[in-house]
Amino acid sequence: EVGGVIVVDVREFRSKLPCALHLRGFEVQPKTLTVGDYLLTPEVCVERKSISDLFQSFASGRLYTQVRRALSSLALSLCCMCFHYMLACFVHGSDARAMRQAE
Repeated sequence: EVGGVIVVDVREFRSKLPCALHLRGFEVQPKTLTVGDYLLTPEVCVERKSISDLFQSFASGRLYTQVRRALSSLALSLCCMCFHYMLACFVHGSDARAMRQAE
């Protein structure tokens, strides 16, 4: 059964993903987050990036700050880059090896 609670940063509601999560049975809770765009659990966050946002984040140094903040706050953080039909995820944290082995 799909479901559960996902805390979504209020700025993410400009994208279609929060609605898609809701339609798939997740309870979506809006909140202003200081780390990540989506909190899957209190220890796991997802930072979503479009290609243009990724380039802007690299250029401004914002990505470095976001990653550093996530790594110091959470046990597991994911940086996801969303393409039109593809999703690339980079995992960091104590459970990263186990997640890779489970694929």
